[in-house]
Amino acid sequence: MNILGKWEGYYQYGEGYVLPQFGERVQFMAIIEEGEESEGFVGTIDEDASDFSVALMASMKGFVEGELVSFIKTYEGNAKLEEGDKKETLEIEHQGYMDEKHNAMYGSWLLEEVQQDEEGDYQAVCTGTWFLKKVE
Repeated sequence: MNILGKWEGYYQYGEGYVLPQFGERVQFMAIIEEGEESEGFVGTIDEDASDFSVALMASMKGFVEGELVSFIKTYEGNAKLEEGDKKETLEIEHQGYMDEKHNAMYGSWLLEEVQQDEEGDYQAVCTGTWFLKKVE
C-alpha cells in the first residue's frame, strides 16, 4: 500500500491520563510525502481543536517496513506552555500497522514527559491509540 497522500483519523488519550481526558479523541489530518534519499516519509499533521486540545500543527517523520509503520510526531512548542514560557519541542513516538484491505493504518503512541503533582515533579509515561484512513 502506498503511504503517500492525505489521511484522516484521530488519536485517543489512554494510560497516564485521568478522567475526563482519558478515552477522549482528537481528530486530525495528515499529509504524507516522500522523504529525501530513501529516508522513509515525512509529513504534516493538522489537529482539530477539542475540549482537551487546541488546534495544532505538527511534523512527522517515519518509515514503513512490510506491514509495520513507525513515526515520530513533533510539535514545535508545547501546547501546554503559558505565554512567556520557554518554547520547546514535544516528540511523540507512534508504532503501528498498515492495513491494506481497509486502506488504513493504526497503532499506539507513547509520550514520556515530566509532570507535576502536590509532591513535585515526576516522570510520566502516557500512552494512547491512533487511527488513520487514506482519503486521497
